[in-house]
Amino acid sequence: MIQVILVAGSIIEEGGRFLLVQENMPGHPQYHKKWNIPSGRVDEGEDVIAAAKRETEEETGLDVEPLRLIRVYESSLVMGGSVECHIFEARIVGGELTVPDDMLDVRGFSLDEIRELEKKGLLMFSYVLQAIEDRIANR
Repeated sequence: MIQVILVAGSIIEEGGRFLLVQENMPGHPQYHKKWNIPSGRVDEGEDVIAAAKRETEEETGLDVEPLRLIRVYESSLVMGGSVECHIFEARIVGGELTVPDDMLDVRGFSLDEIRELEKKGLLMFSYVLQAIEDRIANR
């Protein structure tokens, strides 16, 4: 049986810049220092909207309000299994941007900069760029 990890996250855009987090995963070199949408595992019994809010706050310090589901994306994991990621468009409603201890950096990028990260293999999952492009296409 293939393990599917349920994940939820938020696309936050302000002034044409999209907030990404740089993963600090030295035990997993294939993901270490890669850029990702603020996201993480959905806890047992938790709904995906609550998980997107919680994970975004944990990874960025920002309180967000998910506005709409952009799409559900799937990706294979190098270590086996797959990720089913529910990505929401979200707006900031509070908090303060911070870089938590389990992240290397948190910052905004333009779409062109994110495309460059993709070309350099610096995005954690292929759906990171796709989700941002889908969000732009469906404003």
